[in-house]
Amino acid sequence: MAGGWELPGGKVDSGESVGDAVVREVREELDCEVRVGSTLVGRAPIKPGYELSAHVAALVSGEPVPHEHDAVRWLGPEELDDVAWLSADQPFLPELRALLLEGERLVGGNVGGAVRIGSTVRRATGHWTPAVHALLRHLASVGLDSVPEVLGVDELGREVLTYQS
Repeated sequence: MAGGWELPGGKVDSGESVGDAVVREVREELDCEVRVGSTLVGRAPIKPGYELSAHVAALVSGEPVPHEHDAVRWLGPEELDDVAWLSADQPFLPELRALLLEGERLVGGNVGGAVRIGSTVRRATGHWTPAVHALLRHLASVGLDSVPEVLGVDELGREVLTYQS
């Protein structure tokens, strides 16, 4: 399996809930704490009597450190296909991509359904979008600091801009 990428995980110990196993496995493998959320729909058979399930977890504390792996990497929805996933994890990728594309809703101001995904902001486009993009490029070209960069359009048709914190 060398060179393949996989989601963190492992077996559920006797008497342990699945949620507790997820928290323990992430702590053991990545030295960080997570809170378990929903379960992804897919399942992947591993061997007779065993199947792999995947769960959504939110990072509570710490930064992942690869104790049992060669590397660790945060991936955005458009980057999921950039790594060579092990076959057992591949059935989870479409649902994971859809969840990642939902992003974190931004509140306040006139954001109109804008979401943050990693270091980007996504929002609906309209007839005004080319003019807004031209204005942003102009402001950046005259040296105004912290102007969002236009990165393109995502698979849901939303504009993608850099996120400025």
